[in-house]
Amino acid sequence: MTVGIGDVIIEKLIEALEGECQVSIATDDETYATTIKAGTLNSDPDTGMGNHITIHYNDPRNPGKWMDEMAMISSTAGLRILRGEPGMDYAEIGGGYHWWRRFTIQVECHYTHLGYAQADAREYAHTVFQRVKYALRNTTITGSDDFDEVIADAFPKARWEEKNETGDGTEWIWRMWIGLEVMTSVT
Repeated sequence: MTVGIGDVIIEKLIEALEGECQVSIATDDETYATTIKAGTLNSDPDTGMGNHITIHYNDPRNPGKWMDEMAMISSTAGLRILRGEPGMDYAEIGGGYHWWRRFTIQVECHYTHLGYAQADAREYAHTVFQRVKYALRNTTITGSDDFDEVIADAFPKARWEEKNETGDGTEWIWRMWIGLEVMTSVT
């Protein structure tokens, strides 16, 4: 099967998130990640329980936004990465294609049918979210795809985050998103 760089990055992110949000957590803990996967959940998550972490190319909530962006190494500014400036041509000494590959990590914490008070549910949801952020801050990813594109910067960079809380009484759902960039290159 042919593998692109986005698939390589997502697989590495899944491994990091599993290590922080599943492997080290008891399965009966309210903050255990029930699901960690690429793409959307297959069922209606509003009717279920658990903590779900999904990884998406770009931002599925905003088509046409948060898209991959080409980055250039400037021949006049040394080896700094500059966004949107003309740079060296492909195959020029020191040149090549460099990309900001963009992803969204979505965290959904469903505390429905469990009778939790809002404060408890919020604490559980924020613990899950903090674990995700910790995993991303402490992850290094390396690799390449079948087309010679390599991960050029081993540290994924969180560029934005957003949170949303819904529910009442004892039925709570938290949704949290993190926008993530990873630099890749083809030289």
